[in-house]
Amino acid sequence: MQIKLSKKRKKLIAIYLLLVLVLYLVIYILPKITDIFETTQTLEPGVLEISCETEGYVVKDEAVVLADRTGDMVYLNRDGTVVKKGSEICDIEKAENTTGDGKPEKDAKYSEYLSKLKNYKGLYSEEDSPISGIFSTTIDGGEKYFSIDNLDNISKEKAEAFDFREMDLNREQVVEDEPVYKITGDDHWYAVCWIDSEDAGEYEEGDYVTLTLPAGDVKAKLTEKKPEKSDDGKTQRVVFYMNTYYKDLSSVRKEDMTVTMSNSSGLIVDNECLIKKDGQLGVYVKTKDDVYVFKPVNIKASTSKQSAISDGTYVNENYEQVVTVNVYDEVLRNPQPALEEDLAEEKDNKDKEDK
Repeated sequence: MQIKLSKKRKKLIAIYLLLVLVLYLVIYILPKITDIFETTQTLEPGVLEISCETEGYVVKDEAVVLADRTGDMVYLNRDGTVVKKGSEICDIEKAENTTGDGKPEKDAKYSEYLSKLKNYKGLYSEEDSPISGIFSTTIDGGEKYFSIDNLDNISKEKAEAFDFREMDLNREQVVEDEPVYKITGDDHWYAVCWIDSEDAGEYEEGDYVTLTLPAGDVKAKLTEKKPEKSDDGKTQRVVFYMNTYYKDLSSVRKEDMTVTMSNSSGLIVDNECLIKKDGQLGVYVKTKDDVYVFKPVNIKASTSKQSAISDGTYVNENYEQVVTVNVYDEVLRNPQPALEEDLAEEKDNKDKEDK
């Protein structure tokens, strides 16, 4: 059964749909269009944060210690204890349990981990700590691949595919040549991550940043940034160096982190408003007479799109006080035509003076 609508009802439905369309245009489209054609920006106070979120892999010196004999194990330190090189870590006493042929029982579960550590320079066989650092009884098999010696060889593909499985080494009896504890060097360490190239553009080698990790913030230096070949440069391989203490260093391997280079307050200006005049960076500010005049600015922090600038006055490199923009000043977007007109006017005035 078909329902026929009257002309009046059809007209009402058409009007309703038209109103919905107009409302959509007013709410979603018009603001974007007016933004495009907006010729000025009003300077307002704010905070400019240069940061990005990523997933990083911690690279560190780790000494994995193997039992130098079979026996009953007594640990002399708790997990997380900071020890010095040569400190007494454990005591292995002669074992009573052996197999029927007189050989000690071996636990096959350690073989998988030891295979990942084959030819690892960080393997030791001694009861005293071979290096200074943080004592722990946990390994995950990544000690060799994510070592500082192998830092240059860590690839995005292998890092993301690496199978991390922690194993607790704490036990009452040990067998010769099986892992019994680990010491993580805590005086310096690295984090390697792959950051989207657009975000990585805000950072340069040599920059000092703050890494926000689950157990707290650490200061770091960006030591390497280069395009990742495996994804045609869509990401950048970024390496950070740390020489500060981090509580969870011995257990952390892969972590979510926020990289923050700066957190500066000031007047926020779009970079399209900035222009140089006679070597001085500045903006064109609208006066009460609707005339645009050039004012120098002092950049406190900058991203690819915005900058935080000083308000009122600032001291330049010659220790001179410079008058600059004020809060709620109206500055010109795309100021190139204003600069050209300004320079042409100055040239005409100079020519008149010379005559």
